[in-house]
Amino acid sequence: MKLFRQGGSRHPPEFKLTHYRRAEPLGWVGLYKVHEIIGDAISPTKITQLGSNTNARDSAFRVSANNPDISGADARHARPTPGDQPKHEMTIVEGRSFVSELVTAWLGSIVHP
Repeated sequence: MKLFRQGGSRHPPEFKLTHYRRAEPLGWVGLYKVHEIIGDAISPTKITQLGSNTNARDSAFRVSANNPDISGADARHARPTPGDQPKHEMTIVEGRSFVSELVTAWLGSIVHP
C-alpha cells in the first residue's frame, strides 16, 4: 500500500490532518475533508481497502455527508443529488466514528507498514 503521494503539496497529509484536530467535534464538512486527505494520501489504493472499511460503509458516509435530506443544514450540499436513493445512512456520530477509524487505520499503516 502506498502510504502517501509524493509532490504536489508543501505539507505531507499527516500535517494537513492536524488542522482538523479541534476541541469541538467536526461536522460533515470537516469530516469529509479528512476523508479526502486520507483518500488522496493512499492513492492509488482505494479508501475502501483501508482498515475495516467497506464499500457500503464508505458510500453511507459520503451520501450522509452530502445529502441535506439526511443531514439537514449541516450537509455539504444544499440540494440532494436527483435520483440518489441511499441504501445506507450514517448519523453524525457514526460519521465521526467512521472517520476516526480511517485515521487510525491510515496512521497505523504508516507506523507499521
